[in-house]
Amino acid sequence: MKARAFFFLVVLVAALAASGAMAAPTVPQLSSADRSARLKALPEDDRKWLEDYVAPIILPEEENLFLQLTEPHQRELFKEEFWKRREQPGLARPLGPGYRNRYEQLREAASGVYGGLATDPGRIVVRLGEPDAVNEYPQCTNTFREIAVWSY
Repeated sequence: MKARAFFFLVVLVAALAASGAMAAPTVPQLSSADRSARLKALPEDDRKWLEDYVAPIILPEEENLFLQLTEPHQRELFKEEFWKRREQPGLARPLGPGYRNRYEQLREAASGVYGGLATDPGRIVVRLGEPDAVNEYPQCTNTFREIAVWSY
């Protein structure tokens, strides 16, 4: 019951902070040992959601809070709020209404076109969307890598 009350207090305080009514809540920061232990204790679906699916876009504070939730319904509510925060109107692209679906498309593009989520281009595509233009400079032979400038 304590964990449930803590979670709903955090959600309430976060809502008030978002509305400008008060400062953002402070959630205790987990140590690396606690973080590892809580990750291992998560159900497999929640662990995959956190470590694989949203890993490129989840904020450290969000991950810290998610790992401190103890009940399945708390984690489900967190996930819904996670997407709602990113689907608000007026946010810079690729965020905004429909972002949850766009995120899946961006993950597919990162995997299929940009070398996967483990590469720099793949991570950038997932975070910022596909570039409007890519200018490559193959004639720059004195660099240790090929140069490509992405424009958004």
